[in-house]
Amino acid sequence: MSISSLLHSLRKSSGKNKQTGAKSPLLDDQTRISPSLSVNLNWLKDCLGQAPDLVVKDITIGQVGLKAVYFEELVSNSLINDLLYGPMVDANALFKGQEDLFEFIKEKILNAGQLREITTSGKALEAVIFGETVLFFEGYSKALVMDTKSWETRGVEEPKDEVTIRGARDGFTENIMTNLALIRRRLRDPGLRVYRMTLGERTNTPVIVLYLKEIAKQEIFDELLNRLNKVQIDGVLESGTLEQLIEDNIYSPFPQILVSERPDKAVAHLLEGRYVILTDATPFALILPATMAQFISSPEDYYERWITASTIRFLRYAAVFMSMFLPAIYIALTSFHYHLIPSRLINQVAEARNVVPFTPFAEAVIMELTLELLREASVRLPASVGQTIGVVGGIILGNAAIQAGLFSPLLVIVVSLTAISTFIIPNYNFGLAVRFLRFPIAFISALFGGFGIIIAWIILTTHLVTLESFGVPYASPFAPLRLGDLKDTLIRAPISSMIKRPKSARAQDKRRQVQKNEN
Repeated sequence: MSISSLLHSLRKSSGKNKQTGAKSPLLDDQTRISPSLSVNLNWLKDCLGQAPDLVVKDITIGQVGLKAVYFEELVSNSLINDLLYGPMVDANALFKGQEDLFEFIKEKILNAGQLREITTSGKALEAVIFGETVLFFEGYSKALVMDTKSWETRGVEEPKDEVTIRGARDGFTENIMTNLALIRRRLRDPGLRVYRMTLGERTNTPVIVLYLKEIAKQEIFDELLNRLNKVQIDGVLESGTLEQLIEDNIYSPFPQILVSERPDKAVAHLLEGRYVILTDATPFALILPATMAQFISSPEDYYERWITASTIRFLRYAAVFMSMFLPAIYIALTSFHYHLIPSRLINQVAEARNVVPFTPFAEAVIMELTLELLREASVRLPASVGQTIGVVGGIILGNAAIQAGLFSPLLVIVVSLTAISTFIIPNYNFGLAVRFLRFPIAFISALFGGFGIIIAWIILTTHLVTLESFGVPYASPFAPLRLGDLKDTLIRAPISSMIKRPKSARAQDKRRQVQKNEN
């Protein structure tokens, strides 16, 4: 299926529900198209600042002049030739002058499946900006728009941030229509609804909301549209901007909307009754409503046998705890509760710390900050160099720090375990929140010891149980406790036993499969 036909089907599926968010006042211009070609062209050129890549082609049919207007780099030359210039040669031979030229071109010459009629200047400007071709007629206060858009895009590749051992190898791209096709390829359900809008006054970024009509809850859709329609910003360049504008609590360190570049993951959540938002020019889709458990799960959990998947998932939860609290536990033990350290180990710990010039808190913070610097350096540099810096730099700095007596060997082990634990967390945004929280938790631990860790745990738990994502409790199914959903949290129960959809998705169709004894 071509990009053009996909866009046409998208418009048809949107139907009357199509809405437009904030955009430039010029695109909302309701002035009727002038019968004069020169007036229309001068208005377009003025709006576009005499853009050098704006192409205006002269066409003559009989005694009537036509103008084809488009941006050179946003259209396909082959489509222009096949859908416009080629048919226009036949039009000159077929047109006898007795009938209306506009209707003759629209009904008999051009491909009706790729064509639409417009009557306002704002619609003409919008079409040109979006890579379509506008055909003006001398003496007519209307124009035809042809879908000829085509630009250089990255091909479908394996996701780089959500790597799995087993599962699909294709990932979203920066082309919103390609992403829609990747979802339709997996979800061949006529109940899939596509809602299209544009956001950003200057960027006019296409945004698509996807959901399954028979499964998704209508109240969530209404709330989502309400938040999207309130977005008034110059540009939406990436889905991360949109995520921050529509999330519930902007002051929480935890992400409240799941981000993924995997089509199979997006489809899985659609089947649970959630909503997926695709944003043009970004390979990351937004999935909502989200719970904490979703950020700790991985698509391959459902492709492997339940025993091994459950073991790995339990390790992830342990890794989240270790990432946040392991440095704080080290500080509390070495500063306040050293009597809890085993007797065989306490002498070695005391001897190692005897030459360290820093307090346990300062020691831990310096090491953690050094680790974060290495991590960021490895991410920003080219892949081959970055891996070398991350591994070699960590080893060299760790050994040099121990030999110089700046840090204790036990702390190096603790920091290393903490770093490894963060790598196990499958969601990058959730991992960032965990990495950030370990510093205030360590600070509280330095002030109050073990009691500080308990205080931090209470504050963290209170925040999680009060946090929501589009009306869904973030800590669900732990708080409120939903026993049925526990099958897919700390462990992953056999797929045959997960008869109902998660309650956190608030799906209107609760059941997703038939029990064996019902067959």
